Amino acid sequence: MPNFKVKDILDNPENKMGLYGFCGKILRINLTERRVSTESIYPYVPEYIGGRMIINRIFWDEVPMGTGPFDEENKFIYMTGPTTGTGIPAGGRSAACSIGCANNPEMFTWGNIGGYFATELKYAGYDGFILEGRADQPTYVKIEDDKVEFLPAGELWGLRVHPTQDKLEQLHGREFRSLVSRILPTLIWSS
Repeated sequence: MPNFKVKDILDNPENKMGLYGFCGKILRINLTERRVSTESIYPYVPEYIGGRMIINRIFWDEVPMGTGPFDEENKFIYMTGPTTGTGIPAGGRSAACSIGCANNPEMFTWGNIGGYFATELKYAGYDGFILEGRADQPTYVKIEDDKVEFLPAGELWGLRVHPTQDKLEQLHGREFRSLVSRILPTLIWSS
């Protein structure tokens, strides 16, 4: 269940239009500095509705031209939409983008993602996250409501997606939901 009430969303002073569907917060995670902050989603909505539009806007605002997939300036941006967690058919979809390394030439890529993670992130109180910087060792980020932790991923290093998810469930319990990336092997996202 969400760790917030609809009244919290409507009472947010930045939600000047009284919009439903957004928690109001984007989580910014800096791997280099191991620092976490939040920022408002309301500079983007309602002009940009939904995860795909918001990730595109943030990406083009923040990632410099000529950035390569493994450059520290590259960002992985993940966003839910206003229907995430509502039970509306296909409302649990989310979107992510970055400079992809599997393309030739390397270029901007985005994807549409299903599963539990988007709803769990929304229930934790976040509309999405911006991952930036570079960890100095294999690291995963655990998000549990307003608690965000950087944890060592050494024993997960080199595992494929399903064994990684199984190991995370062993470490954190069966109810644990994760978003695991093989493209960025130093990162394992979990909530």
